[in-house]
This record gives sequence, C-alpha cells and structure tokens, in this order.
Amino acid sequence: MKRFYRPLNPFRTPLPKVLCFDEFKSVRGVSGAMSFIMMDGQTQRLLDIVENRQLLFLKRYFSHFSREIREAVEWIVIDMYAPYVSLVKKLFPKAQLIIDRFHIVQHIGRTFRNHRIKETNQLLKSKEQKHYQLGKQLKRYWKLLQKDERKLDYTRRLWRPGFKAHLTETDIVDRLLKGSPALRVGYQLYQDFLYAVKERDYVSFEELLTNNIMLPEGYQTTLRTFQKISATNQKCFTTKLFKWPT
Repeated sequence: MKRFYRPLNPFRTPLPKVLCFDEFKSVRGVSGAMSFIMMDGQTQRLLDIVENRQLLFLKRYFSHFSREIREAVEWIVIDMYAPYVSLVKKLFPKAQLIIDRFHIVQHIGRTFRNHRIKETNQLLKSKEQKHYQLGKQLKRYWKLLQKDERKLDYTRRLWRPGFKAHLTETDIVDRLLKGSPALRVGYQLYQDFLYAVKERDYVSFEELLTNNIMLPEGYQTTLRTFQKISATNQKCFTTKLFKWPT
C-alpha cells in the first residue's frame, strides 16, 4: 500500500486543518482486523496508514506529532467508531469533531437491509403461497428497496419476470411494500433519513430521532446511536469546509 503514497514523518510534517479518519479491512500480517487511514479533508490526499485502528495504537501514533502540530488541526471528520471520539478529545483538544454524513446514510441503510433480509427469510419459510411468492420477489428486487426513492425510474415499463407484468421501478417497490406493512414502515424511515441527510435538513433529521412509531429493535438501536452524537451531527449538516463522499 505504501508504494502509492509517501508516509508522513510524524516528527516534522504539519497536519492539514481538516483531517478525515476512516478504516479498511487489514491485509494479512498486520496486528489488527481493521487498519486506520488518514486523509486531508480538503484535498482528499492520502496522508498515512496505521496497521491497527484500536485506540492504543492510534494514541501511540499521534503522540509522535508535537502538541503544536496537533493543536493546529481545526476539524476532524470521523465515522461512528467510538474510540475516535476519545482520541480526538485527548490529543486534538482544539479540533471540532464532525460525523461524516456518508456514514450516517450507511448506518441507517445497513439497519434497513438487516430488516429486509429478516423479513424476506421469514416469508420464504411461509407455507402460504402468496407470502412465499413475496419472499421470492423481495429476494430478486431487493436493490430497488435500498435505492434512493428519488432515483427510481417511474417512466419505463419493462417486463418483470418476478411479477409477470410490465412495471416501472416505482411500481415494483409499491408492490413489494404493499405486501409487507412492517417493511413499509422501515423503508419510509430509511428514505426519510436519506432525504434529510442529502438535503442537509437538520430539522427533519432531529424530528426523525424522536420517531415514536413502533419499529423493530434494530431501528431503535440506530436511533439511539444517532441521538448520542446529536450535537456532532448538526455540524455535519452545516459545515462545507471539505468534500463529502457522494
């Protein structure tokens, strides 16, 4: 990996004012299951890689930078990996912490995906033909449910073997959700979060966090996670200092 970038000399190299922290699955021969990656938040230039993202390793790594260099960092963009919060508070006391909007979308998307898979598997085990058939349709057309509903094609009617009819993408989604009221509730919440995040509508985002609709536990866990980082969330809706993933 280091053939493709020049690692930082932590004793001399200044850090950019906007840092992005992320991780990726480690390669063989390193100590951690996940490795840490650091980028310049404004240029998206890769700065360095640490073989283990665990807090102990990161504290040791960033301690090599002088306090003056660390205090010059103004913003740090992270996902929802809790140790990053502790790291920033301890070693970057002047930096403001921001949750990457991409990871908010990813988190709620994963929650809906798990709900969809569970619902699909239950339907496929049903002895009722209509429920079993719906399970097969959900398994076949699942990608449309994960898609931003504003990007669904509502004009082209194509032959859909799973339904034995000519349907648009929006027609398919409507039919899938009509047969599963519980999944419809989860789908609408997922789509509402997508809209709020992509449109930077923090008021709507906050309203969704207090959603009292009966939802499966997976959603409640996700909402509680978002509530814990609520103050940090607001910054990611208003700050435009860096390029967000699309």
